[in-house]
Amino acid sequence: MVTQLRKNFHQLRDSLAEIGRRYEASAYTDLAGGKLDQSTGELEIDGMPAYYSAYSVETNADGDVHFAIDMFCELPTWFGIKPSHEFWMRPDGTVYYG
Repeated sequence: MVTQLRKNFHQLRDSLAEIGRRYEASAYTDLAGGKLDQSTGELEIDGMPAYYSAYSVETNADGDVHFAIDMFCELPTWFGIKPSHEFWMRPDGTVYYG
């Protein structure tokens, strides 16, 4: 049972990492209140629908936007924990984590 729960989490995390890379490749203006801010999506993992929500968390004084993507799915994981992908993007489009 624990092995399956771990496998499920890894599948969700890997799918979310791929989604995160697409958002990280987006334009700063699309993430900072643009067309991708407050966006959602759907995919299928092990035959079950999975959903994600992507949104800007905050923008600091330098204009860097903190962006997060959360995964939602009925696929069981250890303690029900679902992955989240977060990154910061500078106005010049460079991405960093922290």
